[in-house]
Amino acid sequence: MFSRTTVVLLFLVLQCSSLVCSDSSDLSFKVINPPYLGCEREVKEGDSVHVHFRGELRDGTEFENTYAADSAYNFIVGSRKVPVGMSQGVMGMCPGEIRELSVPPHLGFGEKGKDTIPGGSWLLYEVELLQVSDQGIDLFDELDVDQNEELTLEELKKYFSIPEVSKAFGMDFVSQDEEGTGFLTQTLMNLGDTNSDDVIVRDEFYALADLQKFQSMESAETELEFREDL
Repeated sequence: MFSRTTVVLLFLVLQCSSLVCSDSSDLSFKVINPPYLGCEREVKEGDSVHVHFRGELRDGTEFENTYAADSAYNFIVGSRKVPVGMSQGVMGMCPGEIRELSVPPHLGFGEKGKDTIPGGSWLLYEVELLQVSDQGIDLFDELDVDQNEELTLEELKKYFSIPEVSKAFGMDFVSQDEEGTGFLTQTLMNLGDTNSDDVIVRDEFYALADLQKFQSMESAETELEFREDL
């Protein structure tokens, strides 16, 4: 005959087979769609991931939906582009996998909240992993030399000396064209500094980076349509 304690423990084990059981103040997740044909590559700290996701509050209010925007979201796992709970929640995921995450306030936007998200809010995400690649770098952290969460014009200028960026402009671009680099740096500042305080903060920088990626995708699609019309 099973004791009451044994029955309760068995119930919890069964529940944990699909849900990460933890203290009510911790992150939990549920796999609602397994990865395609097994998994050869799991997400780890520092990876660059492309995801689609929906974000809601506990009352059902939707605060973000990349499906509706028809634009996948990219971030470095462990960077501050997303809440800590989002990074923790995608760890171990495989391409094609979909998870539901329940993120407590201290792993989300804390007691201060953000934009339309009130302080102290739990965040409920449905995340689909589209792609994972080897370690990337968080460009904001790379540029923010004094680690004050702001980029000055001088710090932003280093953007064009980062290998991934300078390659796109030509390897010798920075060393050969200081005037051109200065013009592009000022252009980036003008575009990213949305409140005109002469610095770019983390959220402004990420929004600028996402805009550049979106415009690149649009440009590639336009070129493809043009070629198809030839």
